[in-house]
Amino acid sequence: MNQDITSYDLNKLSKLIKNKIISPNELLDEYLKNISSKNKQINAIVTISENAKSDAKQAENEICNGKYLGPFHGIPFTIKDCIDTKNLTTTRGSNIFSEYVPKTDSTVVKRLKKAGGILLGKTNLPEFAFSWETNNIIFGKTNHPNNFLLTPGGSSGGEAAAIASNFSPIGVGSDLGGSVREPANYCGLIGFKPSHGLIPLTGHWPEMLLRFQHIGPIAKSVKDIDTFMINISGPDQFDQYSLGKPRYQSYINSKFKKLKIAWCNDGPFIPIDPQIQDTIAKAANYIKNCGHSSTKVSLDSLQKFNPLEISKIVYTVESQLYFKKIVSNKINLLSKQISERLDTPIPNLNDYIKSINQIEKLRSWFTKFFSEYDILLCPTGPVTAHPHEAQNLNVNGKLIHPRNALRDTVPFNLTGLPALTIPFNLHTNSLPIGVQIIGGYMNDTTVLKTAEILESHTKI
Repeated sequence: MNQDITSYDLNKLSKLIKNKIISPNELLDEYLKNISSKNKQINAIVTISENAKSDAKQAENEICNGKYLGPFHGIPFTIKDCIDTKNLTTTRGSNIFSEYVPKTDSTVVKRLKKAGGILLGKTNLPEFAFSWETNNIIFGKTNHPNNFLLTPGGSSGGEAAAIASNFSPIGVGSDLGGSVREPANYCGLIGFKPSHGLIPLTGHWPEMLLRFQHIGPIAKSVKDIDTFMINISGPDQFDQYSLGKPRYQSYINSKFKKLKIAWCNDGPFIPIDPQIQDTIAKAANYIKNCGHSSTKVSLDSLQKFNPLEISKIVYTVESQLYFKKIVSNKINLLSKQISERLDTPIPNLNDYIKSINQIEKLRSWFTKFFSEYDILLCPTGPVTAHPHEAQNLNVNGKLIHPRNALRDTVPFNLTGLPALTIPFNLHTNSLPIGVQIIGGYMNDTTVLKTAEILESHTKI
């Protein structure tokens, strides 16, 4: 084929494989060529699976013998380096785990392999997967594919950079405060944080703050996200948060009533880049023109909860207690960044309890909100991709702390709601601008349906 097939999405590739126009071996080779020629500058892939070629060959034989398993069969995938992969190094971005080789696959990897997927390799992350940028003491920093002076975000920045660089068609990240959505937003991709519990966390590290943690896909199309969720969602017997949860139901061929869309681009999202603010309004207007109701709402009352601050308090208390036991007497092996975070004074018990109570009130607030609306549209972040190790983010002349990159995403970790970012516009700085789509708990199907509506605009 003359086209660059590595730029195709998963579903287009799966049709080519199913129809035997390309083979899994040929496809894998194309991705490996890309990695060989570009990864040195981008530094997204940190480990290549030694079994990838033999796995591709096996998939090819199965398909040739009429044993086609479905859209993942013969498709390479990449995965964040804090998610366990059997017999493949999983460093967690730390010298402490630089030689750690899991004995079993995480649930998400098991299910991808069972669906016929080919594990290609692991992607870069910050140490302990605990930062809004992707840089660690073993592999160094990951660069934004469009501008090496910029970060692709974190903590799933390596995964987003890999997909945007055409190193694999789909990948898996994790999200504690925006770690799937922000990198996807910066790199012009679709990143999805499903409802909490919809995808088991078994085999994901660190095993802390699990009530706010999510595993989710980064991909090039809404249909690819849908395909991922069909194959990967559903409880396992190990993750208590997944027990009793239903499997995801595809939005394709589902009947939808006229959607009630709420949108907000000010209030708790201020300060914000004016072009991002304008993009949210344009997205809401586009949905309205597609026949749905679109209402601008005030979310000023959300500011009394201050999700960024309460998450900082709760995350600091619980992560320090967890990480200090892990680190023990190996503190000399840590990066300066993690060492400093472990030295941060722990908030007092009163502030911690108040923050926990605020989270409960925040959840109740959103439960009521989504009894009135189907979807909330809002920014994914206040700025587009920013320089590495920025001391501040410059938002229309106002300087804010870089953790504010997660200001618009972290509320939906605290509440467990499904949240997706999708590119909708291009900034005058030539970087993508994403729109964040939020739905009620376990209303993931409607989130993806709304994403499909916005995606149709970008395809015009």
